Amino acid sequence: MRIQKLRELGPAIDAALMLAVFALLPTAGLVNGPVYAPLLFGMAVLRLVLLRQAPRFDPALTALALGFALLCWASCLWSIVPAHSVAGAAQATAVLAGALLLAAGPAPPARLPAVMSCTILAGATLMIVDRLTGNRFLHLFSHHVGATKYNRGIDYLLMLLMPLLGLLAAERRWRLAAALVLAAAAVVAEGRNTTAYVSLPVAALVLALAWRAPRLVPRLIGGGLALAALLLPLALRALSGVRGTLAPHIKESMLRRLEIWDYVSARVTERPLFGWGIWSAKSLPISSEELSHYVREHGQGIYPHNQWLELWVETGFFGVLLGVGFVLLVLWRVRRLVPALQPFACAAVMLALLVSLTSFEVTTDSWWAAMAACGFLFAAFDRRQAA
Repeated sequence: MRIQKLRELGPAIDAALMLAVFALLPTAGLVNGPVYAPLLFGMAVLRLVLLRQAPRFDPALTALALGFALLCWASCLWSIVPAHSVAGAAQATAVLAGALLLAAGPAPPARLPAVMSCTILAGATLMIVDRLTGNRFLHLFSHHVGATKYNRGIDYLLMLLMPLLGLLAAERRWRLAAALVLAAAAVVAEGRNTTAYVSLPVAALVLALAWRAPRLVPRLIGGGLALAALLLPLALRALSGVRGTLAPHIKESMLRRLEIWDYVSARVTERPLFGWGIWSAKSLPISSEELSHYVREHGQGIYPHNQWLELWVETGFFGVLLGVGFVLLVLWRVRRLVPALQPFACAAVMLALLVSLTSFEVTTDSWWAAMAACGFLFAAFDRRQAA
Protein backbone atom coordinates (compact mmCIF):
# COMPACT_ATOMS: atom_id res chain seq x y z
CA MET A 1 0.00 0.00 0.00
CA ARG A 2 2.81 2.40 0.90
CA ILE A 3 4.69 1.54 -2.28
CA GLN A 4 1.56 2.28 -4.33
CA LYS A 5 1.14 5.57 -2.50
CA LEU A 6 4.75 6.55 -3.25
CA ARG A 7 4.23 5.71 -6.91
CA GLU A 8 1.18 7.96 -7.02
CA LEU A 9 3.12 10.78 -5.38
CA GLY A 10 6.10 10.33 -7.70
CA PRO A 11 5.12 12.98 -10.31
CA ALA A 12 4.34 15.58 -7.61
CA ILE A 13 7.64 14.93 -5.83
CA ASP A 14 9.47 15.06 -9.16
CA ALA A 15 7.94 18.44 -10.01
CA ALA A 16 8.86 19.86 -6.59
CA LEU A 17 12.39 18.47 -6.90
CA MET A 18 12.95 20.04 -10.31
CA LEU A 19 11.58 23.41 -9.23
CA ALA A 20 13.83 23.38 -6.16
CA VAL A 21 16.96 22.49 -8.12
CA PHE A 22 16.40 25.09 -10.84
CA ALA A 23 15.66 27.65 -8.12
CA LEU A 24 19.04 26.94 -6.52
CA LEU A 25 21.07 27.18 -9.73
CA PRO A 26 20.80 30.98 -10.25
CA THR A 27 21.19 31.68 -6.52
CA ALA A 28 23.48 29.26 -4.67
CA GLY A 29 24.93 28.19 -8.03
CA LEU A 30 25.82 31.79 -8.86
CA VAL A 31 27.98 31.96 -5.75
CA ASN A 32 29.32 28.42 -5.95
CA GLY A 33 29.34 27.18 -9.55
CA PRO A 34 30.63 23.65 -8.74
CA VAL A 35 27.29 22.79 -7.05
CA TYR A 36 25.74 22.51 -10.52
CA ALA A 37 27.10 18.96 -10.81
CA PRO A 38 25.66 17.39 -7.64
CA LEU A 39 22.39 19.29 -7.97
CA LEU A 40 21.70 18.45 -11.62
CA PHE A 41 23.19 14.97 -11.83
CA GLY A 42 21.61 14.01 -8.51
CA MET A 43 18.27 15.31 -9.74
CA ALA A 44 18.60 13.27 -12.96
CA VAL A 45 19.09 10.05 -10.98
CA LEU A 46 16.25 10.82 -8.55
CA ARG A 47 13.87 11.60 -11.41
CA LEU A 48 14.65 8.21 -12.89
CA VAL A 49 13.71 6.55 -9.59
CA LEU A 50 10.62 8.67 -8.92
CA LEU A 51 9.03 8.44 -12.36
CA ARG A 52 10.10 4.85 -13.07
CA GLN A 53 10.53 5.65 -16.76
CA ALA A 54 13.37 4.38 -18.91
CA PRO A 55 15.41 7.34 -20.19
CA ARG A 56 15.29 8.01 -23.93
CA PHE A 57 18.92 8.66 -24.76
CA ASP A 58 19.72 10.57 -27.92
CA PRO A 59 21.42 7.99 -30.22
CA ALA A 60 23.84 10.42 -31.88
CA LEU A 61 24.89 12.12 -28.64
CA THR A 62 25.25 8.74 -26.96
CA ALA A 63 27.49 7.48 -29.78
CA LEU A 64 29.74 10.54 -29.52
CA ALA A 65 29.93 10.26 -25.73
CA LEU A 66 30.74 6.57 -25.94
CA GLY A 67 33.42 7.23 -28.57
CA PHE A 68 35.10 9.87 -26.43
CA ALA A 69 34.93 7.74 -23.28
CA LEU A 70 36.54 4.82 -25.14
CA LEU A 71 39.26 7.13 -26.49
CA CYS A 72 39.97 8.35 -22.95
CA TRP A 73 40.29 4.79 -21.66
CA ALA A 74 42.48 3.81 -24.61
CA SER A 75 44.76 6.81 -23.94
CA CYS A 76 45.69 5.23 -20.59
CA LEU A 77 47.77 2.72 -22.60
CA TRP A 78 50.18 5.39 -23.91
CA SER A 79 49.76 8.02 -21.20
CA ILE A 80 52.82 9.50 -19.48
CA VAL A 81 50.86 9.32 -16.20
CA PRO A 82 48.80 6.09 -16.53
CA ALA A 83 47.29 6.12 -13.04
CA HIS A 84 46.16 9.72 -13.42
CA SER A 85 44.73 8.98 -16.85
CA VAL A 86 42.66 6.12 -15.44
CA ALA A 87 41.12 8.60 -13.00
CA GLY A 88 40.54 11.04 -15.86
CA ALA A 89 38.88 8.39 -18.02
CA ALA A 90 36.60 7.44 -15.12
CA GLN A 91 35.73 11.11 -14.59
CA ALA A 92 34.95 11.60 -18.30
CA THR A 93 32.76 8.49 -18.38
CA ALA A 94 30.80 9.47 -15.26
CA VAL A 95 30.33 13.10 -16.35
CA LEU A 96 29.14 12.19 -19.85
CA ALA A 97 26.77 9.56 -18.44
CA GLY A 98 25.30 12.15 -16.06
CA ALA A 99 24.90 14.70 -18.85
CA LEU A 100 23.14 12.18 -21.10
CA LEU A 101 20.83 11.11 -18.27
CA LEU A 102 19.94 14.72 -17.47
CA ALA A 103 19.22 15.56 -21.11
CA ALA A 104 17.04 12.45 -21.48
CA GLY A 105 14.77 13.30 -18.54
CA PRO A 106 10.99 13.84 -18.89
CA ALA A 107 9.55 17.31 -19.45
CA PRO A 108 9.72 19.82 -16.57
CA PRO A 109 6.65 21.27 -14.83
CA ALA A 110 4.86 24.18 -16.49
CA ARG A 111 5.82 26.52 -13.62
CA LEU A 112 9.55 26.14 -14.22
CA PRO A 113 9.99 29.31 -16.37
CA ALA A 114 8.27 31.44 -13.73
CA VAL A 115 10.39 29.98 -10.93
CA MET A 116 13.59 30.45 -12.91
CA SER A 117 12.71 34.06 -13.75
CA CYS A 118 12.14 34.90 -10.08
CA THR A 119 15.30 33.19 -8.87
CA ILE A 120 17.50 34.74 -11.57
CA LEU A 121 16.33 38.18 -10.45
CA ALA A 122 16.85 37.18 -6.81
CA GLY A 123 20.30 35.75 -7.49
CA ALA A 124 21.41 38.86 -9.37
CA THR A 125 20.20 41.07 -6.53
CA LEU A 126 21.96 38.90 -3.96
CA MET A 127 25.25 39.02 -5.84
CA ILE A 128 25.18 42.78 -6.38
CA VAL A 129 24.41 43.42 -2.70
CA ASP A 130 27.15 40.98 -1.71
CA ARG A 131 29.69 42.71 -3.96
CA LEU A 132 28.78 46.11 -2.55
CA THR A 133 29.12 44.89 1.04
CA GLY A 134 32.48 43.14 0.74
CA ASN A 135 31.56 39.64 -0.48
CA ARG A 136 30.34 38.51 2.93
CA PHE A 137 27.91 36.02 1.47
CA LEU A 138 30.66 34.65 -0.76
CA HIS A 139 32.82 33.97 2.29
CA LEU A 140 30.18 31.59 3.65
CA PHE A 141 30.88 29.25 0.74
CA SER A 142 34.62 29.64 0.26
CA HIS A 143 37.82 30.94 1.81
CA HIS A 144 38.54 32.57 -1.55
CA VAL A 145 38.22 36.30 -0.90
CA GLY A 146 38.26 37.56 -4.48
CA ALA A 147 35.16 38.32 -6.51
CA THR A 148 36.47 36.02 -9.25
CA LYS A 149 34.93 33.19 -7.23
CA TYR A 150 31.70 34.23 -8.99
CA ASN A 151 33.19 33.56 -12.44
CA ARG A 152 31.93 30.02 -12.90
CA GLY A 153 28.43 30.88 -11.68
CA ILE A 154 28.26 33.86 -14.04
CA ASP A 155 29.23 31.75 -17.05
CA TYR A 156 26.63 29.12 -16.21
CA LEU A 157 23.92 31.69 -15.50
CA LEU A 158 24.33 33.27 -18.94
CA MET A 159 23.94 29.87 -20.58
CA LEU A 160 20.78 29.02 -18.61
CA LEU A 161 19.35 32.43 -19.42
CA MET A 162 19.29 31.80 -23.18
CA PRO A 163 16.53 29.13 -23.35
CA LEU A 164 14.44 31.10 -20.86
CA LEU A 165 14.76 34.29 -22.93
CA GLY A 166 13.85 32.31 -26.03
CA LEU A 167 10.65 31.08 -24.41
CA LEU A 168 9.72 34.55 -23.15
CA ALA A 169 10.33 36.00 -26.62
CA ALA A 170 8.17 33.28 -28.18
CA GLU A 171 5.40 34.14 -25.71
CA ARG A 172 5.99 37.89 -26.24
CA ARG A 173 6.65 38.55 -22.56
CA TRP A 174 8.99 41.38 -23.35
CA ARG A 175 8.98 43.17 -19.98
CA LEU A 176 10.08 40.11 -18.06
CA ALA A 177 12.68 39.32 -20.74
CA ALA A 178 14.05 42.87 -20.49
CA ALA A 179 14.25 42.61 -16.70
CA LEU A 180 16.24 39.37 -16.96
CA VAL A 181 18.61 40.88 -19.53
CA LEU A 182 19.23 43.87 -17.26
CA ALA A 183 19.83 41.55 -14.31
CA ALA A 184 22.34 39.50 -16.31
CA ALA A 185 24.11 42.66 -17.50
CA ALA A 186 24.36 43.90 -13.91
CA VAL A 187 25.81 40.56 -12.79
CA VAL A 188 28.45 40.70 -15.53
CA ALA A 189 29.24 44.35 -14.74
CA GLU A 190 29.68 43.65 -11.02
CA GLY A 191 31.68 40.48 -11.59
CA ARG A 192 35.32 40.30 -12.58
CA ASN A 193 34.83 37.73 -15.28
CA THR A 194 36.77 38.82 -18.37
CA THR A 195 35.30 35.98 -20.40
CA ALA A 196 31.79 37.22 -19.58
CA TYR A 197 32.73 40.77 -20.56
CA VAL A 198 33.55 39.47 -24.02
CA SER A 199 31.03 36.66 -24.39
CA LEU A 200 27.87 38.59 -23.46
CA PRO A 201 28.13 41.25 -26.23
CA VAL A 202 29.33 38.62 -28.74
CA ALA A 203 26.36 36.40 -27.86
CA ALA A 204 24.04 39.40 -28.27
CA LEU A 205 25.52 40.05 -31.72
CA VAL A 206 25.12 36.40 -32.73
CA LEU A 207 21.53 36.46 -31.49
CA ALA A 208 20.75 39.52 -33.59
CA LEU A 209 22.36 38.00 -36.69
CA ALA A 210 20.59 34.67 -36.17
CA TRP A 211 17.29 36.49 -35.84
CA ARG A 212 17.76 37.80 -39.37
CA ALA A 213 19.53 34.75 -40.84
CA PRO A 214 18.61 31.69 -38.74
CA ARG A 215 19.87 29.18 -41.31
CA LEU A 216 23.14 30.90 -42.13
CA VAL A 217 24.50 31.64 -38.64
CA PRO A 218 24.70 27.99 -37.40
CA ARG A 219 26.65 27.11 -40.55
CA LEU A 220 29.04 30.00 -39.99
CA ILE A 221 29.57 29.00 -36.36
CA GLY A 222 30.13 25.36 -37.29
CA GLY A 223 32.52 26.11 -40.14
CA GLY A 224 34.46 28.66 -38.11
CA LEU A 225 34.76 26.30 -35.16
CA ALA A 226 35.96 23.36 -37.27
CA LEU A 227 38.62 25.51 -38.93
CA ALA A 228 39.74 27.14 -35.67
CA ALA A 229 39.89 23.88 -33.73
CA LEU A 230 41.93 22.06 -36.36
CA LEU A 231 44.38 24.95 -36.83
CA LEU A 232 44.61 25.93 -33.15
CA PRO A 233 48.05 24.42 -32.37
CA LEU A 234 49.60 26.10 -35.42
CA ALA A 235 47.97 29.43 -34.55
CA LEU A 236 49.26 29.30 -30.97
CA ARG A 237 52.77 28.44 -32.16
CA ALA A 238 52.68 31.51 -34.40
CA LEU A 239 51.38 33.64 -31.53
CA SER A 240 54.38 32.77 -29.35
CA GLY A 241 56.50 35.16 -31.40
CA VAL A 242 54.42 38.21 -30.44
CA ARG A 243 53.89 37.35 -26.76
CA GLY A 244 56.57 39.81 -25.66
CA THR A 245 54.91 42.62 -27.61
CA LEU A 246 51.50 41.89 -26.07
CA ALA A 247 52.76 41.48 -22.48
CA PRO A 248 52.65 45.18 -21.42
CA HIS A 249 49.09 45.58 -22.71
CA ILE A 250 47.27 42.53 -21.26
CA LYS A 251 46.24 41.28 -17.83
CA GLU A 252 48.69 39.18 -15.87
CA SER A 253 46.31 36.20 -15.98
CA MET A 254 46.15 36.46 -19.77
CA LEU A 255 49.94 36.60 -20.02
CA ARG A 256 50.17 33.41 -18.02
CA ARG A 257 47.62 31.76 -20.31
CA LEU A 258 49.71 32.71 -23.35
CA GLU A 259 52.76 31.14 -21.75
CA ILE A 260 50.86 27.97 -20.88
CA TRP A 261 49.46 27.78 -24.41
CA ASP A 262 52.97 28.20 -25.79
CA TYR A 263 54.53 25.13 -24.21
CA VAL A 264 51.34 23.03 -24.41
CA SER A 265 51.02 23.69 -28.15
CA ALA A 266 54.67 22.67 -28.52
CA ARG A 267 53.82 19.32 -26.93
CA VAL A 268 50.91 18.90 -29.37
CA THR A 269 53.29 18.92 -32.30
CA GLU A 270 55.24 16.07 -30.68
CA ARG A 271 52.22 13.73 -30.37
CA PRO A 272 49.55 15.07 -32.74
CA LEU A 273 47.55 11.89 -33.41
CA PHE A 274 46.85 10.38 -30.00
CA GLY A 275 48.15 12.94 -27.50
CA TRP A 276 49.83 12.31 -24.17
CA GLY A 277 46.84 10.71 -22.41
CA ILE A 278 43.74 12.08 -20.72
CA TRP A 279 44.52 14.23 -17.67
CA SER A 280 48.20 14.41 -18.60
CA ALA A 281 48.33 18.17 -19.29
CA LYS A 282 49.51 18.98 -15.75
CA SER A 283 52.43 16.54 -16.13
CA LEU A 284 53.73 17.57 -19.56
CA PRO A 285 57.52 17.81 -19.82
CA ILE A 286 58.95 21.31 -20.16
CA SER A 287 62.60 22.15 -20.64
CA SER A 288 64.60 24.72 -18.71
CA GLU A 289 65.31 26.49 -22.00
CA GLU A 290 61.57 26.96 -22.58
CA LEU A 291 61.05 28.20 -19.02
CA SER A 292 63.75 30.82 -19.47
CA HIS A 293 61.48 32.65 -21.95
CA TYR A 294 58.50 32.91 -19.58
CA VAL A 295 57.65 35.58 -17.03
CA ARG A 296 54.78 34.01 -15.08
CA GLU A 297 54.90 30.29 -15.89
CA HIS A 298 57.38 28.21 -13.85
CA GLY A 299 56.58 24.71 -15.05
CA GLN A 300 54.13 23.99 -12.24
CA GLY A 301 51.36 21.60 -13.25
CA ILE A 302 48.27 23.42 -14.46
CA TYR A 303 45.57 22.64 -17.00
CA PRO A 304 45.70 24.46 -20.38
CA HIS A 305 42.74 26.84 -19.80
CA ASN A 306 41.56 26.03 -23.31
CA GLN A 307 39.46 22.92 -23.83
CA TRP A 308 40.32 22.56 -27.51
CA LEU A 309 44.04 22.76 -26.79
CA GLU A 310 43.51 20.25 -23.98
CA LEU A 311 41.78 17.89 -26.40
CA TRP A 312 44.73 18.21 -28.75
CA VAL A 313 47.43 17.58 -26.15
CA GLU A 314 45.62 14.82 -24.21
CA THR A 315 43.60 12.96 -26.86
CA GLY A 316 45.14 14.16 -30.13
CA PHE A 317 43.52 14.63 -33.51
CA PHE A 318 40.82 12.03 -32.91
CA GLY A 319 39.68 13.69 -29.69
CA VAL A 320 39.41 17.04 -31.48
CA LEU A 321 37.36 15.42 -34.25
CA LEU A 322 34.91 14.08 -31.67
CA GLY A 323 34.70 17.52 -30.04
CA VAL A 324 34.00 19.22 -33.37
CA GLY A 325 31.45 16.51 -34.20
CA PHE A 326 29.64 17.22 -30.93
CA VAL A 327 29.32 20.94 -31.64
CA LEU A 328 28.23 20.34 -35.25
CA LEU A 329 25.55 17.94 -34.02
CA VAL A 330 24.30 20.52 -31.53
CA LEU A 331 24.15 23.17 -34.28
CA TRP A 332 22.22 20.80 -36.52
CA ARG A 333 19.74 20.26 -33.68
CA VAL A 334 19.46 24.03 -33.27
CA ARG A 335 18.08 24.25 -36.80
CA ARG A 336 15.30 21.83 -35.81
CA LEU A 337 13.99 24.02 -32.97
CA VAL A 338 10.94 26.21 -33.38
CA PRO A 339 11.99 29.46 -35.11
CA ALA A 340 11.57 31.65 -32.02
CA LEU A 341 14.16 29.61 -30.06
CA GLN A 342 16.81 29.28 -32.77
CA PRO A 343 18.54 32.68 -32.33
CA PHE A 344 18.84 32.15 -28.57
CA ALA A 345 20.20 28.63 -29.10
CA CYS A 346 22.86 30.06 -31.43
CA ALA A 347 23.76 32.59 -28.74
CA ALA A 348 24.00 29.80 -26.14
CA VAL A 349 26.34 27.81 -28.39
CA MET A 350 28.54 30.87 -28.86
CA LEU A 351 28.63 31.47 -25.10
CA ALA A 352 29.74 27.89 -24.52
CA LEU A 353 32.41 28.08 -27.22
CA LEU A 354 33.88 31.30 -25.85
CA VAL A 355 34.02 29.85 -22.33
CA SER A 356 35.68 26.70 -23.70
CA LEU A 357 38.52 28.82 -25.08
CA THR A 358 39.66 30.19 -21.72
CA SER A 359 38.17 28.20 -18.83
CA PHE A 360 37.69 24.78 -17.22
CA GLU A 361 39.08 21.36 -17.98
CA VAL A 362 37.27 19.38 -20.65
CA THR A 363 36.11 16.88 -17.98
CA THR A 364 34.81 19.47 -15.47
CA ASP A 365 31.60 18.01 -14.06
CA SER A 366 29.77 21.28 -13.37
CA TRP A 367 30.55 22.48 -16.91
CA TRP A 368 28.90 19.46 -18.48
CA ALA A 369 26.00 19.74 -16.03
CA ALA A 370 25.40 23.36 -17.07
CA MET A 371 25.55 22.52 -20.78
CA ALA A 372 23.22 19.54 -20.34
CA ALA A 373 20.77 21.70 -18.38
CA CYS A 374 20.84 24.33 -21.14
CA GLY A 375 20.13 21.69 -23.79
CA PHE A 376 17.42 20.11 -21.65
CA LEU A 377 15.63 23.46 -21.29
CA PHE A 378 15.81 24.21 -25.02
CA ALA A 379 14.34 20.79 -25.83
CA ALA A 380 11.61 21.18 -23.21
CA PHE A 381 10.65 24.69 -24.31
CA ASP A 382 10.71 23.59 -27.95
CA ARG A 383 8.15 20.88 -27.18
CA ARG A 384 6.09 23.41 -25.25
CA GLN A 385 6.00 25.80 -28.20
CA ALA A 386 5.35 23.07 -30.73
CA ALA A 387 2.37 21.92 -28.70
